[in-house]
Amino acid sequence: MRRRRCSIFAARQRRWSPAMFLPLTEVFLPGEFNIGRRHMAMTVNHTGITVADLDHSEAMFQKLFGFETLSRATRDPDMISRVTGVPNARVEVAYMRNGSATVELLCYAAPEDRADFRPRPCDLGSLHMGFNVANLAQAMDEARKWSLELMGEVAVVNAGPNKGAKIVYLRDPRDGLVLELIEPAPNGQNGS
Repeated sequence: MRRRRCSIFAARQRRWSPAMFLPLTEVFLPGEFNIGRRHMAMTVNHTGITVADLDHSEAMFQKLFGFETLSRATRDPDMISRVTGVPNARVEVAYMRNGSATVELLCYAAPEDRADFRPRPCDLGSLHMGFNVANLAQAMDEARKWSLELMGEVAVVNAGPNKGAKIVYLRDPRDGLVLELIEPAPNGQNGS
């Protein structure tokens, strides 16, 4: 069976926008999407993460990763159900920020038939958050205090923009969230 290529280049060859699934009428620049002949700037608003225990995850993002809570509240169940397509959804949300990065931690109380999804990094739908740290060994010691589990081993990146960096993947056993810690290469040793 022939596998389909997974790239923006392949998507542009098919003349479809990978994000919007709208036919392209002209070439557009990264960070823009095309509606007819009008271009609109596009930026990332937040990354949403469904968690098992909002108190635990909010505290971990604050104390381990330096995020500040902007707001925390339940959301209108009817609106959430309409947006997500999940009937009877009830959710509490913590919006958090660290610099320009914003995460939306979501903790669903309903529906009752919620599933526990813990894909491997190679499985479709898997995602992770990567954090730069000054000292990987020290960051791993702090992560252990939050019961984060080592998924593989510490490795040194051998190519790309993080070349020379030490990295490791960790998983939160409560909800399966995968976090990457990255100790950048010493000055002048990284490259593509």
